[in-house]
Amino acid sequence: MSISKEHRKLVDKKSKYLVDCRDAMEHMDERIGQDRIGQQTPITLKLTGDDDTIQIGNEKVKLEDLAGAIESLHEIGAQLI
Repeated sequence: MSISKEHRKLVDKKSKYLVDCRDAMEHMDERIGQDRIGQQTPITLKLTGDDDTIQIGNEKVKLEDLAGAIESLHEIGAQLI
């Protein structure tokens, strides 16, 4: 069974933001240790003031994009079952 081209493109597009946020979380201790984090930059996941985006470090992901990626991954998983 194969994954549709449409789902693959959507996951690829949305996953860049997710990978960037994941990397920021994983390597936050290094960034802090190297003094690469500004005074007002969040070092944990933070819901932004507009309540539609999460942020860690300088990386941001719209909740809409996160939901779209999760839905796409769910659909792909359902196709594989």
